[in-house]
Amino acid sequence: MERLDLRKLTGAHLKPYRSIDDEAPLPDEGGVLVSLARLKRDRAALAARKSPYGLLVNGDEKAAHLAPHLEDLAVIAINFGKFSDGRGFSLAHRLREDHGFSGEIRATGALIADHAEFLLRSGVSSVELADPIITAQFIKRLKLYSVWYQDAHDARPTALELRHGRTRKRLAS
Repeated sequence: MERLDLRKLTGAHLKPYRSIDDEAPLPDEGGVLVSLARLKRDRAALAARKSPYGLLVNGDEKAAHLAPHLEDLAVIAINFGKFSDGRGFSLAHRLREDHGFSGEIRATGALIADHAEFLLRSGVSSVELADPIITAQFIKRLKLYSVWYQDAHDARPTALELRHGRTRKRLAS
């Protein structure tokens, strides 16, 4: 698996996280991703570990269900089960917009290069891709556009802001 930061177009600095089944023992070291059920059940054990932990959810999860746990999470990995299912985009947007989550949101699963800009614009900060060819396609897609008309959660100023020399506070790029 290759990890790619959508804002920096590299994955060298991204930490690897290993998915842990609900009944598997927690490893002593290394970043882990757990389900919401396991997070609720083993919150104290996860917090006691020295390594970061995150949440692995499907795109159909409600952001409000994740909200009580956001301050403890280093990453939220949203699994896109099918490339045609857009609920993961909405979840990422809700986590950023409604709940102020500033940590890493990583998209996984059935992703295609056509998703690249939409993932970035909806608040996803990184992707995990199975194929180096798809990674190269993602990078190519993200270099296509430099100006946007609509405001979003990435750090790019809109065309109007560029024209008038004003910008608003956003996530750092």
